[in-house]
Amino acid sequence: MSGRDGGGEVADVWVYSGAAGVAVGTFMLYVLVGACFSYFPRPKGLITREMVSNLSALLMQLLVPCMLLSALGQNLDAATLGQSAGLVVWATVNLLISFVIAYFVLPRCVRVPQHLFVPFVLALTFNNSGSMPIVLLEPLARSPALAADPDAYDRALAYIWVYGLVWQVMLWGFGAPAAEEVLTSPPVLGIAGGSCLGLVRPAGDALFSPAGSLAPVGSVISTLGAAMVGSSNLVLAGSLYHGSVDTLARLRRRGKLPCAARPCQAQAPPPMQRAAASGELAPRSAPSQKEGGGSAAPGHTRSGVFGSGEPATPSRGSLSLEVPEPAGEEGLSATAMALVLAVRLVIAPAVSFGLYAAAMALKVPLLVPPGGSMASPEAAAAGTDPIIFVVALVQACTPSAQFALVITQQAGLSRAAESLSLLYLVMYPLSLLTMPAWITLALSLVFGNA
Repeated sequence: MSGRDGGGEVADVWVYSGAAGVAVGTFMLYVLVGACFSYFPRPKGLITREMVSNLSALLMQLLVPCMLLSALGQNLDAATLGQSAGLVVWATVNLLISFVIAYFVLPRCVRVPQHLFVPFVLALTFNNSGSMPIVLLEPLARSPALAADPDAYDRALAYIWVYGLVWQVMLWGFGAPAAEEVLTSPPVLGIAGGSCLGLVRPAGDALFSPAGSLAPVGSVISTLGAAMVGSSNLVLAGSLYHGSVDTLARLRRRGKLPCAARPCQAQAPPPMQRAAASGELAPRSAPSQKEGGGSAAPGHTRSGVFGSGEPATPSRGSLSLEVPEPAGEEGLSATAMALVLAVRLVIAPAVSFGLYAAAMALKVPLLVPPGGSMASPEAAAAGTDPIIFVVALVQACTPSAQFALVITQQAGLSRAAESLSLLYLVMYPLSLLTMPAWITLALSLVFGNA
């Protein structure tokens, strides 16, 4: 595409904008369908909280591993595996950018109450790295830039979970117990098994080739894996709906919103499996609560972002959730809320995209395609997979993960959870306005002129 006039470049931008609009529109439709069936048929709705919980567990234990075995077993080779190292680097960079802004910069710009500090650091650092990218990349894989590659979406799914593995390790810290659970979780085992099948070609062909000796087994794995996408979308939509209902109910109980004609009912906190509704790789255990109490039980709190497991003296420099909440009502001011939204939806993505543009100018290996973009002869000669870089940039612009809310609720920080719920209630609709612009820019950077 080099050497084309400005009219061609403008035409490309319109094509990328259309692809971004279709991607975000698809996400909106999934949410609408999930919301409708979470409300209808009355009185309970079809997609109940129990269904979200059970389907989330099914996804993580069966459907996601099958998808990874199928996608990697059929599409992975040594060259693609080497290129995915760049995605690991970008996952680390994206998360560190958000963490540095949330932990070091934000407190200097606006006052964040002490009991809200760690929950909001978690929310700003860890984005929705699974279910939303899964929804967004499906239509992007059918866009003109990728339409000629029939396997683009299968590889995108695998790369999303590679990114999620980095997300998981950074969330839970680097302690031995956390590492053991992460490395033995079903999705990670699916990544390992699929990688082996892809790299050992005879084994992959035996399962996934039509004439393979184990073709019936491979067919079952592929069919179950194909169900992952639709199931994940329904879980995300149902989770967002029930999360919004929870937030509005809490606000009514606190007198911030008028109650409906019927009395406001207390809503039970979402189940731990809600973590999977955001697509994150949920470990088998989580910070637990004392029975009958609301505070986190010492000794059951994770290392890393969750403190040492011993009561800590609350301080701005401590990443412990064991911080007592004040007796009075204290939440984020409107100014602080606006700044937090700006960080997650605008500022952190802008820094990540700026670093990508700088890497393009410097033609940094692994971080960008050879030659700086997929339009370069070097990228074509190297057989570079553009999906890696599309996934890395899309991951930088998604809203916060719901997992941060689940962790805060299970730590017994009810007021912090309420503030976080209100943040999400505003953030997800706003992300529908910001993501089309970021996705358009992402496609322009990856496929633009060399």
